[in-house]
Amino acid sequence: MDPTASASMMIDTSGLQAQSVSFNSAMAIGNGSAEVLEEQGEVITEEVVTHLMKTIKNITTLIDLQEEDWNIDCEYVIEKFLRQPDQFILTIYFDQDELKASLGFPECRVTDLHLYYRKKLNVVLTNENFSEMVSWSTLDGNPEQTIYALMTGLQAPLMYNIKHWPNLIRNKFLHQFTKFLLELAEFKYNMLGLTGIHVPMEGCAITPDKAPADRGFITRLNSVILQWYVHINANIKGVETASVLDNPVPVEEYRFWIYRYENLRGIWMQLEDPQVGHIVRILVAAQSEYVDRFFKMIRELKDAIDVADSNRSYLHLLLEPCKLLEEASELDAIPDVIPKILFVYKYIWANSPHYNSDELLIKQLMALSNQVVTKCKDTVNLRIVLDGKPRTGIKMFKKIVNCLDNFQTLYNKAITLHNQYHSKVWEVDTEKIFSQINTLKQRAEDVVNICEAMKTFGRIDEKITIKKPTFGWTRAKEFRKVIDLIEDKFNEHFMDVTKSQDSLIELHSNTWPGAMFSFREGLREIEVIVENLIDNIFTTVTNVEEGIEFLTILHHYSNSEQLRLTFEKRTTEVHRMFLKEIRRIQE
Repeated sequence: MDPTASASMMIDTSGLQAQSVSFNSAMAIGNGSAEVLEEQGEVITEEVVTHLMKTIKNITTLIDLQEEDWNIDCEYVIEKFLRQPDQFILTIYFDQDELKASLGFPECRVTDLHLYYRKKLNVVLTNENFSEMVSWSTLDGNPEQTIYALMTGLQAPLMYNIKHWPNLIRNKFLHQFTKFLLELAEFKYNMLGLTGIHVPMEGCAITPDKAPADRGFITRLNSVILQWYVHINANIKGVETASVLDNPVPVEEYRFWIYRYENLRGIWMQLEDPQVGHIVRILVAAQSEYVDRFFKMIRELKDAIDVADSNRSYLHLLLEPCKLLEEASELDAIPDVIPKILFVYKYIWANSPHYNSDELLIKQLMALSNQVVTKCKDTVNLRIVLDGKPRTGIKMFKKIVNCLDNFQTLYNKAITLHNQYHSKVWEVDTEKIFSQINTLKQRAEDVVNICEAMKTFGRIDEKITIKKPTFGWTRAKEFRKVIDLIEDKFNEHFMDVTKSQDSLIELHSNTWPGAMFSFREGLREIEVIVENLIDNIFTTVTNVEEGIEFLTILHHYSNSEQLRLTFEKRTTEVHRMFLKEIRRIQE
């Protein structure tokens, strides 16, 4: 074993030493002795020892266990466990990098260990009865699994074999003990993301016709089957909540139904345990009120498995087109994939016997929208804008707007074509489907507006140098102060909106809309200042040359949509002055 592979969690077995001794003593009561067996000639043969030695080596599971790790000392202890029918426990583990075996729990701290224990002492082991007489499990750093393995493998056989306690005390204790094992099993499987049940081995040797005589035993089995019903039924009925919560992208729905199918199939396989059938037969004989309910749940479980199997088969069709969408490196490639995914949706919705409701279709379309939005968000780099590259920012965010527009256009075309040629009308709530699409598109347009404002009012442009307006007339100083005021105010509002840059792609956050509202209000204020500046300047204009010069100096402000009308008005005014001058010359 590689010593560097040791896990960070270790099993402390120091408190189990005395307990293993008590197990040996307790299990030996009423079972006879090894000496008696030897006197009767019941001994294990060499051939059986060799075969079972090989069996134990094959079964043993430890981290990094290799064939060459087995040694003579280990084999000696294993042989002793096989030959001496009064030995209850065999543990195999690594002590640092040396493989060891012990007829009890190790005295050192170990990463994991493999435990074998006899269900019944003083019974000679054979090739045929080994799996019946010996149980085994791996104990590792997972505390829930370790406790469950110890309780079911060591404690449970001892507890259920107690016969000398008063019936009232014994039944109360065993009822609580069984309840603890049921909850421990549920907790253990939940930690693994699975659904599991505890199947008690109590009464495995009691026939159904004799079991009803023990009312305490029947009461315990009733609590067991009721717990099974509640736990399994919750998994059967819990499909809608789980499916809705875990659906960020289309393929996640497929993964969910894969998980659901495997989980429900796992429950079904656990219910195929012969001991489960034995418990049910006992309760049928005892006329338990829970049996009919349990059988109904079994039928519902079978139906749920069939539904999950069908849904995973249909949703499997999404894997290939969704992979193309995931692998699309450019936003321009996304519109080529969308029709393929929409076609699969239409096929599933029209043909699946179970996955065919409008609610499920809406959920899948929302997931598709979410994936498109995610792909768009992955291309966002607001740092480029903040570093003074508005043209690059405009190009980046217009690509996002175009991608989202194309998605909506393709979706609307798909609906139109479907409804023209299919009797089952595709009529779903587009507001839900496009909610995130519209939000991201609005925010992308916000950034485009910011970039345009950077060029217009901040004179920020990575391609060209926009000169600051200069004036050479009487009121030049006054006009320069206004220009400085415009740029100072823009820089102030720009810095304020960039403080909320992290919330730009947080589509459920209201921080960005609030910041953008303040930025727009600031721009309106700046635009009013520019309009007043233009009005004041034109009060000084006395001829065409001055008018053209002013319009040229302030021309970059005309990029503002709100100021464009003002510039058109002043341009018309200069044009009239020009025509008037021509007429004067002609006269």
